[in-house]
Amino acid sequence: VAVLENDFAKGNIRTYLSSINGELQFVKNVYLYTLFGLQYQDMTEKTYWDPAIADGRAQASGDLNGGLVAAADTRAFDWNWQNSLSYRNKFNNRHDLQVWGGVEYQEHKWNNTYAVVRHLSKPKPFLGFGATRDESSEALYKWTQISYFSRVNYVLDDKYTVSGQLRYDSNSTLGHKNRGGLFWSVGGSWNIGKEFMNTPFSQLVLRANYGEIGNIPYADQASRAFASLPILSSGFYGQTTPVINISEAGNPDLSWEVSKQWNFGLDVGILKDRLSFSLDLYNKKTTSAIWNSAISAENGSPATFQSNIGELTNKGIELTFNGRPFVGDFNWGVYGNFAYNKNEITKLDDPDAIIRGGGNGLKAFAVGREFLEYYIPLWAGVDPATGAGLYWTDGTKTATTTDRGLAKSVWMGKSSFPKYTAGFKNDFSYKGFSLSVFFTGQFDYYVNNMWQNFVSGDGVNMGRNQLTSALYDSWTPDHRDALNPIQKAGNTSGSDGLSSRWIRKGDHIRLKELKVAYTFKTPSFVKNSGLEGLTIYMKGVNLWVYTFDKQLDFDPESNSNAYGGAAGKGAYDYTSPIMKS
Repeated sequence: VAVLENDFAKGNIRTYLSSINGELQFVKNVYLYTLFGLQYQDMTEKTYWDPAIADGRAQASGDLNGGLVAAADTRAFDWNWQNSLSYRNKFNNRHDLQVWGGVEYQEHKWNNTYAVVRHLSKPKPFLGFGATRDESSEALYKWTQISYFSRVNYVLDDKYTVSGQLRYDSNSTLGHKNRGGLFWSVGGSWNIGKEFMNTPFSQLVLRANYGEIGNIPYADQASRAFASLPILSSGFYGQTTPVINISEAGNPDLSWEVSKQWNFGLDVGILKDRLSFSLDLYNKKTTSAIWNSAISAENGSPATFQSNIGELTNKGIELTFNGRPFVGDFNWGVYGNFAYNKNEITKLDDPDAIIRGGGNGLKAFAVGREFLEYYIPLWAGVDPATGAGLYWTDGTKTATTTDRGLAKSVWMGKSSFPKYTAGFKNDFSYKGFSLSVFFTGQFDYYVNNMWQNFVSGDGVNMGRNQLTSALYDSWTPDHRDALNPIQKAGNTSGSDGLSSRWIRKGDHIRLKELKVAYTFKTPSFVKNSGLEGLTIYMKGVNLWVYTFDKQLDFDPESNSNAYGGAAGKGAYDYTSPIMKS
């Protein structure tokens, strides 16, 4: 209670967005288009530990009080400007030709100031009361990208469509010799329904395309703005001795990550499109994939650098359907989607490497395995005779041990990326009333609480609060089939170590949105007010979730922002819960 009332970690984000665009036709069928947009964000954060309690009290040293204050101010400014020239013309009632060419520039700046002080002279949440400065820093990052693009789209008789795109992108975060990349795509479609009129289909379109697109996976991480350059940073050794250290090793050969993808699709509609389907099959091969490469520990800090390490594939299927079973005073619309995706690492610079990554080291990848697949010792449960935690010695599950050090890490065949996703929505309306119900689901994936072994530690650290659910389901002579090992003060067995014990199935079904509305059919009081229409509604978002793993005690869609992108996927890191409203 004291921690809740006195300690805090809070933040505030202010976001400002603006854009303007315009188009001018200065010659017949020739258009000049311009778009300018910007975004500014200001985020302030502060953490306070009261000197008299819990973690704050633990900061006390000798005659110095406890307590801690950490404060950060982050400002991000992004802007882009796009200009294009296009020719668009329909002629002879058969041909529809559209051609574009243009240039786009984008710039991103990120500035952060940060400070941490301890040993507060007074229990106040301000930096000035700190007697010891633990850390202070200021960082400024900037990266830019300029792109030249062209594309063409041609339609013949509303039956045949051919399109293509060619673009050149240059990004400042890449190695000076590899900043530019040439990318392209081609596609086409055939409207079979218009080719053969006497068919039962109201829509029948066959589609295909292939493209190569450049990607920079760390683009949303400002600290990677100088990934190609060695960076020196200043700091302190102790309180007063200034030092210079290497904060970024840099990689002058860092180049674009390239996705090469083909796609085949089919769109089908029957009964005047009261029932329609779309089916897509895809195969995406990512080459020159960017990830952290390790630096030998004997070289000191930093431990990793960004490099192009290998290749992976994503193959899958996507299906959407729409239906209108009832049309009239009472309307019912049904909408759904389903997707399956399987990924695999197909090549690494070191074909025998097992590369750890993702959160607290539970995941890894290697040739022939999934990207960031769980790779850890397998938990075998609790020894009913002694209450000791057990591990399988290897993936054969033929022998157990109480010594985690003797248990080999095993590929679990699962990652934190769902193999199956689905959505299902029903819209009902009768006269002015309407009801919308939208469910989503994700299946066949695992998640983990990065702090589970701290709050279910089997007595390893008596200073940490423990989950009551773990304490009351621990081994005792009268409860030998317990889920958790014996609780022992100062436990040194290692049963709290990282293993599959802390992995949970993330499969779930969520009520994503529920909306009830009434639309007034322009009564006199609406018309007299000058309004064109009036709708009142109540809407709930993320109202309910059903999880298939009864041990899962956090939201299965939680991600850790601390690790960024794929590395934080499926990791609960005291993450803010999914917003409910």
